[in-house]
Amino acid sequence: MSKEGRYIQLQNLEDLVKIIAGSPTAFIHYLDFEKKHIYFVSVIFASGGSLTYYVKLDEKVDKKYITFNAVNGKIDYREAFAMDANVVYIPIIDVKTQNVLPLEILTESGVRT
Repeated sequence: MSKEGRYIQLQNLEDLVKIIAGSPTAFIHYLDFEKKHIYFVSVIFASGGSLTYYVKLDEKVDKKYITFNAVNGKIDYREAFAMDANVVYIPIIDVKTQNVLPLEILTESGVRT
């Protein structure tokens, strides 16, 4: 596998949450870039390569956590953490600067295949 990054743009935030809920990654990065709200998570492989899943939204999620109920598959947004064995809490981490997503991806508006 190449050591340079690979990127997958998802259709919606719900798909990103499902990926995170089923992986050891326990947070979503958030970046406000030129009035677009970008949510992403990177997976680093032992070989040194990486894969970054991301989604661009017109509106910001206004809560601190995205929750995924593993029993019924429901996704919700919450301001505070609460104990529930069936719910995975995924914190949204505000990013000030980053070098994960290249400018080409940050500025593109269309979908690449």
